[in-house]
Amino acid sequence: MTAAQFRQLFPDAAGAKPKRPPKFKNKRCVVDGQKFDSQAQARRYLALRQLERAGQIAELAREVKYEFVVNGVVICGARFDFAYLENHRRVVEDVKGYINKKHPMFQVFQIKVRLLKALHGIDVRVTK
Repeated sequence: MTAAQFRQLFPDAAGAKPKRPPKFKNKRCVVDGQKFDSQAQARRYLALRQLERAGQIAELAREVKYEFVVNGVVICGARFDFAYLENHRRVVEDVKGYINKKHPMFQVFQIKVRLLKALHGIDVRVTK
């Protein structure tokens, strides 16, 4: 018996990790063959795509990554949900279904938003 066959027969065996629910109770989904972390993110993508087709925005991109480098040292990186051009200006957008300003993850997010503004001159729009 191969390891793959064993895992298929005994998924709860030692070494197999149980599937955890999402951190913020979001439901992952697929739209147009693309995976989204939440239904809110998928809805926003559809709205942005409609704006792009209407010519109001351009160069819509998903899962945009930025590195924050100071004096040649990479401090950290960040991934934002969407980026696009609106009136010839770069717009970065992140969808947050739940905002708890005291939660450590949101505080890290706020630091990364400030770093993006300070190092790249780009504001982040937070949408629900």
